[in-house]
Amino acid sequence: MKFLLILSLLLLSGCGPSKPVVNIPDADMSIPEESHSNAEKIKKSTGVRINTEDFNFVDGMIKKGSRLSTMLRQMEWEKKAEKYYQGDGVEQSYLEAEKWYIKSAETGGEIAANRLSTMYITGLVVPKDKSQAMKWHHMAAESNYYGSLIFLAESYFKGKGLEKDWKKAAKWYLRAAKLGDVKSQYQLGMIALGDEGKDKNEGEALKWFAIAATSGNEKAREQVKNLTEKLTKNQITNAYKKRDAWLQSYAG
Repeated sequence: MKFLLILSLLLLSGCGPSKPVVNIPDADMSIPEESHSNAEKIKKSTGVRINTEDFNFVDGMIKKGSRLSTMLRQMEWEKKAEKYYQGDGVEQSYLEAEKWYIKSAETGGEIAANRLSTMYITGLVVPKDKSQAMKWHHMAAESNYYGSLIFLAESYFKGKGLEKDWKKAAKWYLRAAKLGDVKSQYQLGMIALGDEGKDKNEGEALKWFAIAATSGNEKAREQVKNLTEKLTKNQITNAYKKRDAWLQSYAG
């Protein structure tokens, strides 16, 4: 691939971490596309011999290029899908939109996955298919797509469309909380207070309410007030230490 040849020349010119010792044969330098995911295969295919540090540099550049290529393909497929979804310049076709959204979603396109979940849950393509909708919501949430994180968290928390499961709700609320979502931080406090009195951890609840309160959440402030009136000094101190550690890690 031309990309690898350019990288090799950059390394020879000293643009890499250190000057490599390179021996490029006169043989065909074409590289099978699948080999880009495996640095050793690239080395064998090209005959390029470089030291470990420079080899890691090249491998990292190739992986970045591969990720960029995937993102560009996703954007192209999503653009095509949206045209058919909206009927923009083409005859509207949800089936055709579904085809292109699936291509993007299967390569990790969280926007496409979220759109598919909406199409299946509303029955735009086929009769309503909750299992397909949840499949794509989960895929989008795994990529930290905000809308799907909140959808799954709320669904598990309330038992709406999914069996009520506060542990699973906490998993998705935590993902959203790390992205700075204040409501999710508050909801983690509610979960820590326990489902119908079970599994109560008031110290953990205080931590989450205190975190949400720093962003001005009034309900969280009220919960902080209530808990600090009933917890021990040691429990309060530990909760605030955990709050400070969290904010240092995720509040930027």
